[in-house]
Amino acid sequence: AGSFCAKTLALYGCEVVKVGPLTGDPTRSQNQNSQTESHDPLFLHLNSGKKSITLDVFSKRGKIVFLKLVKEFDVVVETFKPNYMDKIGIGNKKLRNVTPSLVQTSVTPFGQTGPYRDFEYTELPVFALTGAMHREGLPEKYPLKYGGEIAQYFAGSSAAAATIYSIHDRLFHGEGEWIDISIQECMVGYPHQMARRAAYIYIGQ
Repeated sequence: AGSFCAKTLALYGCEVVKVGPLTGDPTRSQNQNSQTESHDPLFLHLNSGKKSITLDVFSKRGKIVFLKLVKEFDVVVETFKPNYMDKIGIGNKKLRNVTPSLVQTSVTPFGQTGPYRDFEYTELPVFALTGAMHREGLPEKYPLKYGGEIAQYFAGSSAAAATIYSIHDRLFHGEGEWIDISIQECMVGYPHQMARRAAYIYIGQ
């Protein structure tokens, strides 16, 4: 979801720099049939239009470099677990001290707060927990999930829209914002989902 958010921003015309680990993005070699690492379809899909660097944000020097980068950019999109950036010394307060106008978009499975925030997840349970499976499939058989990782893409597009709105809002107020994106909530609140679910919720159809 976070990668798709950043890709969408790149499609909008933003300059996007992907900050990856020193070992590189694992999706480069996810497809064993690829002739070379850089030919992996998922990697190409999620990272088109981006520049990229590798950086050890856990080291003291890496944090210094990262904070220098933050000074040069308007937005940080991150997908760490809640409170993790605080633990390693580059949380929202630290970033806002460096750049008060910064927009930070945090994308997590269940948001920064609430009883599920520390849960591990895969696409199937986060999709099922949105209620999106109650009408999918034949009545006498098990429910079905949509193909692919649709909840990730719904959340990524929602995160990109919220980020653009926050940048626009900053033009009037001069202040940055911390955007909390829950993949589950994005899937629950997606207009297509709400339209299909309303008939079930209100009249049992």
